[in-house]
Amino acid sequence: MLRVYGNGGSRYYVLALLCCANLLSTIDRHLIALLGTDIKAEFGLSDTQLSLLMGLAFALFYAIAGIPIARIADRATRKWVAATGILLWSLMTSLTVLSKSYTHFVITRMGVGVGEASLTPSAYSLLADLFPREKLSIAIGIFGLGAGIGTGAALLLGGAILTLLGEVNSVAIPFLGDMHRWQLVFLTLGLPGIALSTLIALTVKEPERAELFAVEGALAPAQDAKGTLRDALRLFHRRQKVYGGIVIGMCLTAMVGYGFLAWMPTHMMRAFGWSAADVGLKLGIAVVLGGAGSTVAAGYVTNLLFARGYSDSPIRASVLALSVACPLLIVAVSAHDAVMSLVLYALGLFFVLMPATFSAIAVQLITPNRQRATMAAILVLTLNLLGLGVGPTLVALINDSVFSGADLGDALRVATACVLPLAIAAFVVCMPGLRGNLENLADPGH
Repeated sequence: MLRVYGNGGSRYYVLALLCCANLLSTIDRHLIALLGTDIKAEFGLSDTQLSLLMGLAFALFYAIAGIPIARIADRATRKWVAATGILLWSLMTSLTVLSKSYTHFVITRMGVGVGEASLTPSAYSLLADLFPREKLSIAIGIFGLGAGIGTGAALLLGGAILTLLGEVNSVAIPFLGDMHRWQLVFLTLGLPGIALSTLIALTVKEPERAELFAVEGALAPAQDAKGTLRDALRLFHRRQKVYGGIVIGMCLTAMVGYGFLAWMPTHMMRAFGWSAADVGLKLGIAVVLGGAGSTVAAGYVTNLLFARGYSDSPIRASVLALSVACPLLIVAVSAHDAVMSLVLYALGLFFVLMPATFSAIAVQLITPNRQRATMAAILVLTLNLLGLGVGPTLVALINDSVFSGADLGDALRVATACVLPLAIAAFVVCMPGLRGNLENLADPGH
């Protein structure tokens, strides 16, 4: 049986598998944005009810499961944690086809959330042991590439399937009976994760845990060789201004990012009369271009600013990125030309997605080994609970209560103009503390 060790060139093999897992995870998460019109008609939902499927039903259980799973990842074999989670969410995605009511659909999304909670904390912790400090930013950026491509890929693949089906609204599947178009998309895109889970379980060997850095004033590991949740919470408390600023800034940013990812397909349908298949193919290209470049560029920008002497480079870059993203996104949903709207949206998405990678880099750099997965889980937990859980619903509530179900452009503008400046402020507040922590790092020669 092939075993791939986490050293030399093979570390990039592990990174590639994790990136693919992130890709599948993101595809699953954003399928509903494209298929929302069909699902809404199937179950007779309002925009607000549909937003709960897009966000809160997934994010709530993602958040509940996140910390316990991360603690397992900090103390056990991380590849098994990741592989098990991938298998679970893939099965739950495929089981969506059995949903006969809105409640059933919500339950499958909860199961998906539990499965996906395993990936990011395990992956960040693995990458921090596989790559030296000078390459970690790039590795995290490449891992994030899966999410950047995945959002657009969900639209592209879903749009391609809908295009192939044409006017066909249902298909007879052996043993499963007649399936609606949206059910067929979920079934098709849920299966590859099962193969990927098997590949990770059989070909990846867990790397040895090692401290990348010795941090002045860090918690003494002697209390528990494997670390405890109490240690992680004490660390968070001691550096609450830094961690808190990163978490708040990232959550506010994610509220806007997820709001756009959830509702931009519907906006394009309502504002320009596009079909779901058109949106999937055209908007999918825009999202792939904007999202894919964002995550990789973030890693290089971090290293570039570090090389120029900015010890707070991940968060400094977040402030700059959001300052550009805010006006781009507002103009994107104000444009009266569909092509111009797509171009501006791709550019805005490029910048608004960057802080996710920047924040992950900052957290991994200032966190000791045995708390890395837990701190990553705290970041991902709040990012999804408040970002994914609140973002789509915030836009829907603004639209339903203030603008009476218009094309969603007004709601997206209001959310962006109100929330992104607060995210910038949160990042600015935590910059001095981040500088202090990173300047105290001593690299023992990983």
